[in-house]
Amino acid sequence: MSTKFQKCIYCYDELEIHHISLHQRQCYLNPTNLKKICDYFLSGIENHKLLKRANFYRWAQKEGILTSISIANRLKAKKWSHALFQLLIYGYLHKFIDYEYVEIILYIISSGSLWFSPEDFNKLYQESLDKEYKNKGITRDDLHYNYWLLLMCILDRSTRDLELNTGDLDENKEEVDLNDAVSFLKDFAPDLLLTKLRNNKLSQDAIDLI
Repeated sequence: MSTKFQKCIYCYDELEIHHISLHQRQCYLNPTNLKKICDYFLSGIENHKLLKRANFYRWAQKEGILTSISIANRLKAKKWSHALFQLLIYGYLHKFIDYEYVEIILYIISSGSLWFSPEDFNKLYQESLDKEYKNKGITRDDLHYNYWLLLMCILDRSTRDLELNTGDLDENKEEVDLNDAVSFLKDFAPDLLLTKLRNNKLSQDAIDLI
């Protein structure tokens, strides 16, 4: 590596030395910034407009964080939604956002389809993990396992919610969203939904939604 360049300690991108200090203060993987980003995304659950590229751009400028355009470019993302998804994965890995909220926000930014194509989802997830852990000895097998671990967590959350009724609180004292749980399982794991129905493990409210 040229002595004129230095790697960011957070994202490992190589920058000119006279830019590195400013970049590291603004870097999306600086834990302070990533926490703010995740909190911002959580507010987007109630106000979906906040998740739009232009609104994030203005917010990031005020917070002194790399803007949506800069982040998308550094992540080599073709669309802001893809960059946003990768940021969610980073936040999940750092425990700044729970998988339940990753699921909800992903549902919002994908216009209700919940997932990108399996190829896009796997590619983006592995790229996120690659960049985060490429200097930490994590292998492709580990990445594959973590992808399915996240998926299993979301499946587990959805199936447990379907045993409750509308207005009930889960173990985290949060109100369940049966509509999201039913929609997710119908689209992604219909066999699992049918099995729970056959085994009488669904609440009446969940059955009514099906």
